[in-house]
Order: sequence, then C-alpha cells, then structure tokens
Amino acid sequence: MADDRRIVISSDPGTSPDDLARHSFSTSFRGFDVTEVRAFLGRIGQELASLRERERELQRRIDELQQRPLRASADDDALLTNLGEETARVLRAAHEAAGDMAGRAEQKVARLVREAQEEAARVRAEADGLLARRVEEAEQVAAGIRRAAEEEIAELRDRVHGETEAELEAARGRGREMVAEAQTVRERILADLTRRRRVGQAQVEQLKVGRDRLLDAYRVVRRTLDEVTEQLTAAEAEARRERAAAPPVALEELPADEQFVDEAPSDRVPEAGAPDMADDDRRSSSVRIVREIALTPEPDVDRQPEPAVEREPDVSDEPAAVEVGHVELDTLDAAVEASVEPEAAGGAEPPSAGRPAPPAENIEALFAKLRADRAEAVADAEEVLAAVERVEEPAPEEAPASVAPAAAEPPLADGDEAALQRRDALLVPIEQALARRLKRALQDEQNAVLDALRTRRGRPSIDTVLPPADEQRGCYQSLVVGALEEAAAVGAEFAGQPGDVDVDGLATDLAGELVGRLRTRLDDSLRESLDDDATELDYSDRVSSAYREFKGHRVEALASDSVAAAFGRGHFGATPDGTRLRWVVDDGDAGCPDCDDDALAGPTAKGDVFPTGQLHPPAHPGCRCLLVPADA
Repeated sequence: MADDRRIVISSDPGTSPDDLARHSFSTSFRGFDVTEVRAFLGRIGQELASLRERERELQRRIDELQQRPLRASADDDALLTNLGEETARVLRAAHEAAGDMAGRAEQKVARLVREAQEEAARVRAEADGLLARRVEEAEQVAAGIRRAAEEEIAELRDRVHGETEAELEAARGRGREMVAEAQTVRERILADLTRRRRVGQAQVEQLKVGRDRLLDAYRVVRRTLDEVTEQLTAAEAEARRERAAAPPVALEELPADEQFVDEAPSDRVPEAGAPDMADDDRRSSSVRIVREIALTPEPDVDRQPEPAVEREPDVSDEPAAVEVGHVELDTLDAAVEASVEPEAAGGAEPPSAGRPAPPAENIEALFAKLRADRAEAVADAEEVLAAVERVEEPAPEEAPASVAPAAAEPPLADGDEAALQRRDALLVPIEQALARRLKRALQDEQNAVLDALRTRRGRPSIDTVLPPADEQRGCYQSLVVGALEEAAAVGAEFAGQPGDVDVDGLATDLAGELVGRLRTRLDDSLRESLDDDATELDYSDRVSSAYREFKGHRVEALASDSVAAAFGRGHFGATPDGTRLRWVVDDGDAGCPDCDDDALAGPTAKGDVFPTGQLHPPAHPGCRCLLVPADA
C-alpha cells in the first residue's frame, strides 16, 4: 500500500509536440522530401500533444485525490478509515492506469520516430535516385545543345568572316578612290591658292606703291601750302604797310586797274614786296602732282573672298595700305581746308577800308587759283583711291573641285530673280551702313587700345587694355540693333504688311561672336608678344594687325549675315498664316545642298519645317535664300 502511494507521473518530457513539429533536418545534394517529413512529424506532434493533454488531466485528478486525505490523518489506517477500501483501490487503479498510459505513449512516440526516420531514409533514397537521373538527363541535353551551338557558331563565324572580308575589300577600294580624288582636289586647291597668293602679293605691292605715292603727294602739297601761306602772310603785311603809306584813293579813280584785274588777274605784275605770281603759279602747279599718279586699277584684297587657309604674313598687311591711303587723304583734305580757307576768307579787305585795289585783287585771284588747284588735287587723289577700291576680282583660272557634288539647283524663274534683286537692293545699303558703323567702332576701339598700350606700365593683358567683355558686348549690341531693326522692318514690308519683330537676340549673337573672336585674337597676340619679349612697337603692330583682320572681310560677313537673318525673321513673321511658301535658292558662291533640298521640297505651309528643319532662311552663314509665295 505504501508503494502505491509513492507513484508519481512526470509531466515534464524532454521533447514537446511543438519541438517535433518544428524540428528541422539538414539536407544534402541527395536529400529527402522535406514536405513529407514535416507532414509526418506534424501528425506525430498532434498525437503526442493529445497524449500530453490526457496525462495532464489524469495528473490533475490524481493531485485532487492526493490533496483530500491531507486534511485528515496521513497514515494508511486513517485513510482506510475515512475513505474506505474502495477509495484506496480506485487510487491504486488510477496510478496504474496513468503508468500504463505513459508507457504506451512513450512506446508510441518511439515507434513513430522510428517510422519517421525510416520514411525519411526511404524518401532520401528515392530523391537521390531521381536527382541522379535528372542530372544525367540534363547533362545529356546540355551536351546536345552545346554541340548544336558550337556547330552554329562555327557556321556563323565562317559566314561573317567571308562577308567581312568582302566589305573590307570594297571599303579599301572606295578608300583608295576617295584618297585619289582627295589628292586631285588637294592639288587643284593648292594650285588655286598658290595663284591667289601670288595675286595677293602683287596686289599688296601695288597698294603699297599707291600708298607711297599718295604720301609723297601729300607731303609736296603740304610743303607747297606752307610756303604759299608764308608768302601770302608776308605779302599781306607788305600790302598793309604800302596801304598805310599811300594816300587814300577812291574806287572810281582806278577803272583801268579794275578792268585789268577782272580780265587777267593772274597776269598782273605785283608791286614791290608782293610775291611773284609766276613763282606762285609754279608752286601752285606742284599741287597738281597728284594727277601724275598712275590711275591703274589695283585690286582691293578685302573685297575678295578669303580662301579657307591661313594667310601668309605678307598678305595680312594688305588692308593696312588701303586704310593708310584713306587716312592720309582725309588729313590732306583737312590740311588744305585749314591752310587755305582762313586766308581766303580774311585775305582781301573791302575797298571801303581804304586798301589799294591792286594788291587786294591780286591776292583774291591768287586764293581763287589755289582753291581751284586744291580742288583738282583732292579730286585726283580721291579718283586714285576710288580706282584702287574698284578693282575687279580676278576670275579664277580653274574652280576648285568639290569632293561631294551638291544636288542640282533648281533654275530660277524670272519672278524669283526679280524678287532676289529687289531684296538685294533693299538690304545692300543697310549692310554697308552696318559694316561702316562696325569698322568705325573697331577703329575707335583700336585707338583706345593703342593709347592704353602707350600709357600703361608693365606687361599688358586683355583685361587691362579692353573693357570687360559684358560691357564691350553691350556697346556693340546697342550699335547694331538699329540696323537690324531696320532690316526686319524692310523684311516685313517686303512681305506686304508691316510687323514688329524682336531682333535683340540677333544683336546679342552678333555682338557676342564679334567680341568673343576679337578678344581671343587679341589675347593670343598679347601672349605671343609676352613670349617673344616684344617691345611696345611690337605690341602695337600685333594689335593693329588683329584689328585689321576684323575690319576687313570678317566684319562685312558678320554684318551681311546678321542683316539677312533680321530680314528673314521680319519677312517670315509678317507673312500671313497658312500661306504656302517656296524656298528660292541664293547661297552665293558657296553652294549648299541643304538649301537645294529645301527648294526641291516644293510649296510648304507657313509654320511647317522644310526638309532640313528650317522654318525660313538663312539656313547657314552666307545663305541669301528667300521665301516667296507658291503662287508668285
């Protein structure tokens, strides 16, 4: 009886149902099906959980039964007395049943674990066999695919190699043809450039000769005028002394002298102290030395299109000769005006002042003769310079060949040609005025830069001799905006109705390009001078050379392109919407296939782009094309 009371059922197992359900198994390349193992272990866990629940219920009942006798006597005799033999038997039966159930549960768990392990081993073996078969099949398929790919790659390699060799051979042939053609074109271009260089050098020499002749003529005229002025001053003083010493004579009393002066003032013999008229005629005739300068037309290099190569050093000086000629002519004109006109205005006094008539008439005749000779000399000098500027461009012996032939240019109709001529007649004065305005501004800026080079100490730089770039661009922009607005207004009127077009962007572009290129050129010149340890004269020469480059063809090209762009913008803006327009080609000497493509496109509605993406001309620098209505 005592042994039965000490039987206790433990409810603290080493492995719980959750541990069995969540237990993980390590897998290998030839493992087992994890899903089946986990399902099996889940079922075992559920059964084990039900057994545990049943065990806990039995344990609870046992605890209740064990606690009841504690309130009374704890010995067996008291228990038999209080509960009776039946109760003790029930308690022993419960202990036995709990022990049996625990034993059966442990046996069942062991059996389930053993079965699970056997099932897992079986599944693992099946999986290993299946995996081996799948791997073998995959290796066979991969080997077949590899063999097919290698065969196809070899075939493609052979075909591509053959095609590549054929293309390379064809490309080599085309390359040889292009090289031969390029060499031919290069030889023709070099020959043409060599001829142009020789012509340019000859023109420079001729211009230098003309400049020297003009300078010599100016010096002779100036020296003659100085001598005549001195003699006239002495003659006037002598005449005043004679007038003060002579008695007053009325005008009526000298009819013979007046008649003599009126008829032949140049042949009158002067009185003592007056300059000899023959000597004056000899000196005045020296003014006409300018007429002895040969009026052979000499080419103006600035008006010729520049070849697309860098000029020789001696060719870059040719604009200087023309400029010096103009400056010396202006100086000549100003000197003659300053030296002769004041004397002519105050040299003769009215007869009412009491001056003797013969000296006064003699001096007036001399001044009249000097004025006539001066006018002839200046006219002859201007004719020489005009002849130099009106030189015709020499016709090229052979036009340079073009590597890529341009598309056939559509022939111009009579109406198109008339429209182009009318447009040119409107724009040429604006272009010339704008070019002159820019050249004057560049000349003023050049003088300021040269003055800064003379006055500043130390090594000059672009920032010390020029204003800031923004300020310089603003000056040129304000200088050109008026001409561009005029060109835009002319374009609007050309379209048949006035319009207001904004040309500030064009003015900004023109000023930016001019200032940017000019500052770069000046900066390079100053840096070269610094590297060469140049003197002040070298600085001045290089700066002057840079400005001469821009005052020539470059400024004219910029002005012409900007005026054409303003005209095109104004003309397009004033054209009514929906108008169908044709592109009329006028691209000057430089052909442009893009313009030809636009012309071949036919009528295009306003607002639609032409094949090259342009809405209206100009399409490129130098383009002078025009849009005309399709029905025109």
